[in-house]
Amino acid sequence: MSTNLANNLKYLRTLHNYSQDELAKQLYVSHQTISNHETGKSQPDLDTIHAYAKFYDVNFQDLIHIDLSKHNHRTKVIFDEVIFDKRDKTMIILNGTKGTYDYRNCIACKILNEDARYKGKEKPFTHTFIDRKIQSRILFEPTFYIGLKIILKDKTELAIYTSKEKTYSGTDQYRIDHAKAEEIKKFIDKIIRTYNN
Repeated sequence: MSTNLANNLKYLRTLHNYSQDELAKQLYVSHQTISNHETGKSQPDLDTIHAYAKFYDVNFQDLIHIDLSKHNHRTKVIFDEVIFDKRDKTMIILNGTKGTYDYRNCIACKILNEDARYKGKEKPFTHTFIDRKIQSRILFEPTFYIGLKIILKDKTELAIYTSKEKTYSGTDQYRIDHAKAEEIKKFIDKIIRTYNN
């Protein structure tokens, strides 16, 4: 195998602030297995290397062949609406319930449409509706903002808006805003699977 692999495994674990015990629980292996892989006493099999790569969100080949400590491994995932900091395990919401939150506390995430008349006037996503297909668009269909409603372990509800401006169903802006919401949801769902399953 590669001499970079053991070093990369230790580097990535420390970069993400995991103890060997914490990582072992996440990957369903023993503490000793993690230790042996990081010291090079034993080599992980291909399935385990894939599991490491997926867990750390790094390329499989890079994990084996490149010294990641010299390549400024990405610790922040940045969207216009929210920044996820993998090192601090936080999300900084920029559009919605502004603030910094421990993302390990996320237990649910849903994409919703909020009636534009209520955005900023009431608790986020109090007035939501399912968008209708364009074929039967009603003349006075309400405008709305697309976003995500996130529930934390303590039942706190957070909002992230992907719409900067109000939109209608089926428009180009709707498709763009909804695609952004899906991308962020995919990332949050991965966090939920990692920390709350």
